[in-house]
Amino acid sequence: MSAEADARAALHQGIRAYAEGDYRTALAAWEPLFQASDGDESRRTFLSALIHIAGALERLRGTDSVTGSLKLLERAEMKLASLSEEALGLHITRLREGVRRCRDAVAVLVAEGRRDLDPSLVPPIEAHRSTLN
Repeated sequence: MSAEADARAALHQGIRAYAEGDYRTALAAWEPLFQASDGDESRRTFLSALIHIAGALERLRGTDSVTGSLKLLERAEMKLASLSEEALGLHITRLREGVRRCRDAVAVLVAEGRRDLDPSLVPPIEAHRSTLN
């Protein structure tokens, strides 16, 4: 298998884990891709955003600071803002909107001293329509 095929397989392994709520496994799949993405700034920015999102959601589950989750979501939102409609075959606009909704909800959790995020507010990672054809 080529390096690009291996990278795509790892990306999709992380997406599957993320969709199942296994954010730690998603992080483990995406972090090596981020480290290997030198020279491709768009890919690096996108992977960094995914890592921030998964990290934020993992923090909400643990005993880490909820404020830390909010900061990670804010960073992810800034990174996603610089990307086009599609990155690595994934729908960035929907992810961007999902991160904004999640960030807003986590800001409320921070203010109320809670960490019980409604699962429907987890940002979606979806294939872009053009990659399905």
